[in-house]
Amino acid sequence: LEFHASHTNKWGISGIGAEIGFMGIRSNNLGSRQRGVASIFAEHRFLLFDENLDITPGISFYHYSDFGSRVFPGLDIGYRLGPQFKLFANAGYTFRVPTYTDLYYEDPANLGNPDLQPEEAFSWEVGIKGNATIWQWQASWFVRDAFNLIDWTRASENQQWKPDNLARLYTNGLDLSTQFNFSGQRLYLAYTYIHAQLGAQESGFSRYALENLKHQLILG
Repeated sequence: LEFHASHTNKWGISGIGAEIGFMGIRSNNLGSRQRGVASIFAEHRFLLFDENLDITPGISFYHYSDFGSRVFPGLDIGYRLGPQFKLFANAGYTFRVPTYTDLYYEDPANLGNPDLQPEEAFSWEVGIKGNATIWQWQASWFVRDAFNLIDWTRASENQQWKPDNLARLYTNGLDLSTQFNFSGQRLYLAYTYIHAQLGAQESGFSRYALENLKHQLILG
């Protein structure tokens, strides 16, 4: 069940929302599990200097029946340099709860960990975008500092894989994209560079921590 509402006023646009959800699973391997989730958020978009500057602070509150409550703030800022160019920046906290597989899965090669805690991360990004009739483009630099990262590890090849909140993963990179519009058609090109640096960990083998592309090129 979801509810969203917004209100335009002399200071800008205010928004609020709430969500309530329930999920359950019955599995021969994972057992019978249930999870309730409730969240609320509030934000306000300030429009200043003839609407050339927009500042949007916001905050979200989440409650999980099996992980407790957490609060996550965020901030978006944009500034128009002219009719076709805009500077932008954003920052905020995010999280990811463990899956039932992370928590309870078990077979000869894997053993879940019911004591796992959610991953959390602080991310920020700065960039510039251009918007013309036939050509749009964007360039940005992003950083993500994740902690309590969930990763399946093992000390030796003879042991079972087991997840734990082991690592801290620092990621930064460059994101470039452009799109051309002509004769009712669109040509899209994007490139992303990602550099990931894993914090110190005791386990000798890691399954997922650095499983990412370093260079990605997309043509559409």
